[in-house]
Amino acid sequence: MNRLRLLQVVSLLLYAGPLFAGLADFGWEMVWPFACIFLLWQIVLRPADWPRDLRRWAEPRTLAAAIARAAILAVIVALCFGVGRGLGGAVGFLPSIPPLAPLALSLVSIPLARLLWDPAKDAALDQLLDRAIHDIKGMPAEASPDARHISEATVQAGRMLEPLSLMPDNTADDTILAHLRAMGRHVDDARLREALLLRAADGPDMPMVMQRALMLHASDGRLMEIIGGDNAARAFHALPETPAVFETFAHRMAAALEQDPDVWWAMPSSKAMAERAARMRGTPAEAALRDLIALNDRLAPPDGAAPR
Repeated sequence: MNRLRLLQVVSLLLYAGPLFAGLADFGWEMVWPFACIFLLWQIVLRPADWPRDLRRWAEPRTLAAAIARAAILAVIVALCFGVGRGLGGAVGFLPSIPPLAPLALSLVSIPLARLLWDPAKDAALDQLLDRAIHDIKGMPAEASPDARHISEATVQAGRMLEPLSLMPDNTADDTILAHLRAMGRHVDDARLREALLLRAADGPDMPMVMQRALMLHASDGRLMEIIGGDNAARAFHALPETPAVFETFAHRMAAALEQDPDVWWAMPSSKAMAERAARMRGTPAEAALRDLIALNDRLAPPDGAAPR
């Protein structure tokens, strides 16, 4: 079960609290503590929606938006509470439970949800997913006329990656590559790369097998030529700093460079690699990255290039 599915399960606890309170035939005064718990959920899980600058709370628009949100949450709680009372009356079942039990049920959902969902880390992923959803619904894209097709293809590629994400972390590189090549026959490699980069938004929570999939895909010299741009550099910066992954990444990128120096333009800058190597001091990844930096500098065009 992935994090998003677990978050959905934990979210049910939040709504189950007022439902059980209504089922136990508690008084309507219970709506207000539940409304406060629902408001706390919003603050913890959606901190970007709440201004941190106290001066902004003096603005009528900010204050009105907060009051409106609190009122909506109170209505949702009242609906859950009313449904619980209706069910209890219809079936003639009124459980005898202490008043604090349903409150605790809703309250415990907040720390559990926060453990599963990091709002700051997932902000970029939220934006990318929102854009994909808008494009799929046919809303106008800001970029090219075929943006809708691109977004749909990326979402499709993401779905195709799900079986791969369930494989053990120690799956052989050849097996991962075979799956990526099979997917490449059904979806454009650039869209597959975008889907892998989307998964990298999970940061350290990105499964090891998916880290290795992105690494293997991005360090393929043939794909560097096909996808173009600084595609290997994007993966380099997106991947969590796992030394074992970067050791293989560096060796594969060096092999791609030696085979075709033209892929230099897709590589991360020597400065970026040196910074990463310094953070992996004492690991085999550091030595592999240092060797790649030397090769990268030797093959650099005379006029250099912009940092990547």
